[in-house]
Amino acid sequence: MMKIVSLEHPSKLLFVESLDYNNPYDFTKIHKHDYFEILFIQKGGGSQLIDDQRFKLEDLSIFMIQPGQVHLLNRDLAEGKIVQFGKDIFAHMFPLEFHHLLFKQPKVEISETDFFHLYSLIEHMDKIVKEEGASSMAIFKSYSYLQIILIHLIEKHNVTQTKNTKLAARFLELLSVHIKDKRNVVDYANMLYVSVDTLNYHCKLNFGKTPLNLINEEVVKETKRLMLLGTHSIVEIGYELNFNSPSNFSSFIKKNTGKTPKQLNIDIKSII
Repeated sequence: MMKIVSLEHPSKLLFVESLDYNNPYDFTKIHKHDYFEILFIQKGGGSQLIDDQRFKLEDLSIFMIQPGQVHLLNRDLAEGKIVQFGKDIFAHMFPLEFHHLLFKQPKVEISETDFFHLYSLIEHMDKIVKEEGASSMAIFKSYSYLQIILIHLIEKHNVTQTKNTKLAARFLELLSVHIKDKRNVVDYANMLYVSVDTLNYHCKLNFGKTPLNLINEEVVKETKRLMLLGTHSIVEIGYELNFNSPSNFSSFIKKNTGKTPKQLNIDIKSII
């Protein structure tokens, strides 16, 4: 079983590092971590894999990596900053408590002016988080800088907020935690203390999809991640995702991707 990488110092919620910092884990191998990363690429060079997508590290590009996503960074000559932060930081950044789940694509397109404005905020954060004995107010200020950055990136993703965003986003959060053991809509409705119809309404309103659509998409995403990690056979992946037989798993994958698990595995491995 692959170890999931955690923040280096669990007591701290926010870190800023140079792109070429000395990782406490083997970053040359495909991995997952349980915290968020925002990569600000000031000077390009290299590429990275985020789930089943490969991106070039281009000048003035920004990427958001979320907990649970498969990641592999080939820095090459790239220069820039990495902002790392834990999930618990959102409790200090109302009203962003749930918006962190709404980034649909890892890459964010912004103007050169906006890039350097946000980059200057990162440099301010960097000074604070590396300061020995920083006051609680200074630490809170660093959280505020992060909040400004996230708000800006959320706006660039064209994320729209409705009165019911909180419930729909809470469903996505539960989905990311329980996807390996719960695939029935009623399970999530019960955890949210709402009816299936209510959950269905909120998901359609916010995402244009039913809860079942979102569950199935998440199972496919997790299947691809496990294939990329290469730690499980296809049969083991099916059981890891709580399918009771290889044939049921194969039927699910075929129905939702148009490919057999073997074909999907070949396609996924070709990305690396």
